[in-house]
Amino acid sequence: MEKNVKKAVRDSYARIAKRQGSCCDSTSSCCNKTDTVQDISKKIGYSEKELGSIPEGSNLGLGCGNPIALLL
Repeated sequence: MEKNVKKAVRDSYARIAKRQGSCCDSTSSCCNKTDTVQDISKKIGYSEKELGSIPEGSNLGLGCGNPIALLL
């Protein structure tokens, strides 16, 4: 069972990485269809400065929030 879960997660992330976009789509309630990966990242706690330090093409909108900011 654990291997199946890991494979499903790996496959899902691979599909998202190949299309170079986030998980948001018409069936997701996490964001609007028009949100960019930058918008999504800001909503989950990343600052403009932090987003500016990410190499181009690396932000796919898959973050789970900014744990460091949540600690402060």
